[in-house]
Amino acid sequence: MLKREKLTGKSKFIWVILGFLLMLPLAGSCSKEDSKENVVIPDIALNKSELTLEKGKTERLIASFTPAETPDKGHVWNSSIPSVATVDETGMVTAVIPGEAVITVTALTGKKTATCKVTVVDKVVRVTGVSIKPTESTMVVGDDLILEAVVTPENATNKAVTWSSGDSKIASVDATGKVTAIAEGKVTIEATTNDGDKTASCQITIVNRGVEISKPEVSDITSVSALVEGAIKAPGVKVTEAGICYSTSQSPTVNDKKVVLSGEDISYTLTKLEANTTYYVRIYAVVDGAAKYGDQAMFTTAVTVEISVPQISSISSSSAQISGTITTYGLQMDEVGICYSTSSMPTVDATKVALSGNEIVYTLNELTPETAYYVRIYAKLDGEYYYGDQGMFTTSGIIKTHFEPTDIYEDKAVLTSVAPSGVKKVDICYGTSPNPKITDNVTTASVGSDGKLRLSLTDLIKGTTYYLRAYSRVGSKIEYYDDEVSVQTVGKEFSVVREASFRSEKSDVEYTPSYRQWYRLYLTYTYDIKVKGTYLVEAIGGGAFKKTGDFSASIYLENGTGSFTFMRDKALFENSWPYASYYFNTATDVRITNLETNVCYHIMIERVTFKSA
Repeated sequence: MLKREKLTGKSKFIWVILGFLLMLPLAGSCSKEDSKENVVIPDIALNKSELTLEKGKTERLIASFTPAETPDKGHVWNSSIPSVATVDETGMVTAVIPGEAVITVTALTGKKTATCKVTVVDKVVRVTGVSIKPTESTMVVGDDLILEAVVTPENATNKAVTWSSGDSKIASVDATGKVTAIAEGKVTIEATTNDGDKTASCQITIVNRGVEISKPEVSDITSVSALVEGAIKAPGVKVTEAGICYSTSQSPTVNDKKVVLSGEDISYTLTKLEANTTYYVRIYAVVDGAAKYGDQAMFTTAVTVEISVPQISSISSSSAQISGTITTYGLQMDEVGICYSTSSMPTVDATKVALSGNEIVYTLNELTPETAYYVRIYAKLDGEYYYGDQGMFTTSGIIKTHFEPTDIYEDKAVLTSVAPSGVKKVDICYGTSPNPKITDNVTTASVGSDGKLRLSLTDLIKGTTYYLRAYSRVGSKIEYYDDEVSVQTVGKEFSVVREASFRSEKSDVEYTPSYRQWYRLYLTYTYDIKVKGTYLVEAIGGGAFKKTGDFSASIYLENGTGSFTFMRDKALFENSWPYASYYFNTATDVRITNLETNVCYHIMIERVTFKSA
C-alpha cells in the first residue's frame, strides 16, 4: 500500500513540468488533425476527352483545376500504352503507331485523375461539314426526340460531335443527341464537330399537351352551300371525334347540326342551307369525353340565284360559243343573258345579249380577231342584276398564208408557205374551180423541219389547173381565208412529150446464171413551155441530155418550143406480145427548173412501151 506523502513546493513544480511535457504530444496531434481538415482536395480536368492524331503528330493536352485558386497544382502524366502514344511532363502527346491509348493526368494533391482517349491513325480525314436530321420539329412538353448528326465526309476520322441547347430551360440535349422537351417555346439545338468546329442546328418548337382549335374560315358561299376550313392541333392528347357544328343561333354545339370529319385539317362544304340566311359555325374536338370548341365564324348565304361560270368553246377569229346555267330555285326572273366586253368584269352597261330560260347557249359573232374578251352570265331578279364569275377568251388570228408551188408533176404538186407564228398545221380545200370548198377536196399542210408549211396534192389530173385556199372549222362554223392560189400540173402550159420513135443499142452483157442483156436508150422529147423563164434540165437517177452537140449531164432551155434527146444505159428488154417494153430498174426524175422562180417541173422516165412488130 502506497503511502501518501505530502507534496512539497519543489515536488509540485516537478509534477507540473512533467504534466506539461506529457501534454505536448497530444497538443501536437491535435494541431496535425486540424491541418488535415483545412486541406482542399482539387478536381482536375483535361481540355479534351478524346483526341485523334496522325502517326508522328503531336498535340498538347491542358490540365485545369477546380477550384482555380488551388495552391498546389502539381500533376503527373501517364500513357496506358506508350508504344501507341506517349506523353511528356508538359502534357505533349506524341502519336507513335496506329491504335488507342489512354492518357491520364493525376493531381499530386488528392490523387484525382482525368483521362483522354487518344486514337492514332495513319492519316486523319478531316471533317468538312455536318447536318442534323431533322432540321426542324415540333415536340410536346415531356417528350423526347433523338436527333442524328450526319458528318461529312462519311469516312471522316473523328465523327464525334458535341450537342448544345440554345435554352436549356425550354429543351435539354444529352451527349447522344436526345432532346427532352421541358417548357413551351422555341429553341435551337446545335451539333458541333470535335474536329473542325463545324456546326449545324435544328429548330424545335415545343407546345404544351392539349388541343388547339382554329376559328373556321368560310368561303365559296352560295345560296345553299358554303366551304368551311380550319385546323385542329392536339399535341399529346387523343381526339376521339372532330368536325364542324353549325346553327342559325350563336355558339353552336355538337347538339346542333354537325359534320364528323377526320384529320388535323378541316375542309368541308356545308350543303342544303337556306338561302339568304345567317349561320354560325364552329370547329370542335372531343377529348376525354368532353367537346372543346374553337371560336365561331358567321356567314350569310346568298339570295336564291346561282349563276355558273360561262363555258367558252368554238373560238374562232370572229366568234365564240358561250354556255352556262342559271338557278333561281323557282323564283321568276325578269331577264337573263350574257354581257361581254374587252374590259374585265363586264356588266349589262357593256354589250349584252338578252336570252330566255335557265340554260344559256349562245354564239357571239362579229368579234375582233386576236382580241381578249371577258364575259359573264347575268340574271335580273326583282329589279336587281346578279352576275356570275367571269370567263375570258381570246379570238384567234386570221391565218395568213400564201402557198407557192415548188415541185410540179403530171399527177402531183408540192407547195410551201411561211408558217404564221405558233401555227403548226393549216387545213386546205382545193378543186378545179375557183373558190373551192370543203365539199371538193381537203388536205392538211404541216410545218416541216425547215419551219415552212408543206402541202402535197396527189392524184391530180395531167395538164389541169387546181385552186386552193385555207379554211378553219369551229363546231359547225366554216371560215374560208383569203389569198386563194392556183397551180397547174405538167401537160398544158408546161408540156414535155416523148416522141413515138426512139433508138436502142446493146450496151453491156451480165454473164450470170440469169443472163442479162443491157441496152442504151435514146429518147427524143419535144417541149412547149409557155411559162416564161430560163430552165435547167437535170437527171436524177442517171442519164444525159443533148440539144445540140454532145451529151452532157445537164442542158439549158428557154421558154417556147423545141426538142432535146435523153440517153440512159441499163435498160432491160421485156416482150409481152402484142407489146414490148424497155424498162429501167429505177426511174429517172428529169427535173426542169425555172431559174427565175425556182419552180421545178418533173418528168418521170421508167418504162418505154411499144407495139411488137
